[in-house]
Amino acid sequence: MTDLFLFIAASIGMTHIFVESYLFQKPRDFVSGIKQLSWLGYMWNCYQCSGMWLSILCGYLIDPCPDMACLPVRLFLYGCAGSYLATVAASLNNYLDVVSSVRQ
Repeated sequence: MTDLFLFIAASIGMTHIFVESYLFQKPRDFVSGIKQLSWLGYMWNCYQCSGMWLSILCGYLIDPCPDMACLPVRLFLYGCAGSYLATVAASLNNYLDVVSSVRQ
């Protein structure tokens, strides 16, 4: 159960750091400025895209599959789950920002 909570928190947290943080602002701007890498620039600014790839990494690090036959399927499922989690967390975060600014 601890691994599940760790996966959820790590996936959401890594995605938010990757997409919104000041730490990755310069690499995001650099990649977005290169026309041939426009797809990568889009991925760096997309919660769903970044959430998938970062959740695959989180899933691999948190729950390495001892059976190599099941590894691609599990990593794909981790990526899908993390993509959804990151998108929902970003939507909830945006909603809370709007609600808090209206009440002030």
